[in-house]
Amino acid sequence: MKRLALPAFCSLVFAATCDAADLVIVYNHAGLTDVKVTERKQLHFGWHTRRLSFEKGDSSPMRQSLEAYDSHSAVIWLTKAELSRFRQWVEQNGILDLKSKYPEPEQKTYGSAFHSSLTVELDGRKHALSWTGDTQVPDALNEAVQKLVQMCHEVRQRRERR
Repeated sequence: MKRLALPAFCSLVFAATCDAADLVIVYNHAGLTDVKVTERKQLHFGWHTRRLSFEKGDSSPMRQSLEAYDSHSAVIWLTKAELSRFRQWVEQNGILDLKSKYPEPEQKTYGSAFHSSLTVELDGRKHALSWTGDTQVPDALNEAVQKLVQMCHEVRQRRERR
């Protein structure tokens, strides 16, 4: 926890703010998946599920239309244990040590339209990464993002069972 010498009233407010701001995670995948672990110790989670079943031979534009998906979102207050798990995710996956940008292929594909970004702030260190759907990102980043989204679904499912 960070400390500053301030008048009594101000120091109480500042100390509470610093404790909460030790971890911030913001992940966005093409506007389809949004994850925010905020300074207020909340999880803001947005995801999509397929509304239409796709058959072999269905046209690609049909699969890529947002009308084929339903959007969902949840705001969840995190427990200390859950917040600790998000902190461990940052540390165990070496998020703060990953490259910020990745080279894109010369021949752009349809995937280049799908932008993803991840920003993490942990104990005063801030790191931002961004990539598109046709960028060659390391497997470690793909696995880390999959774990992050899975953790969000697990937190959501635990709350739904209550």
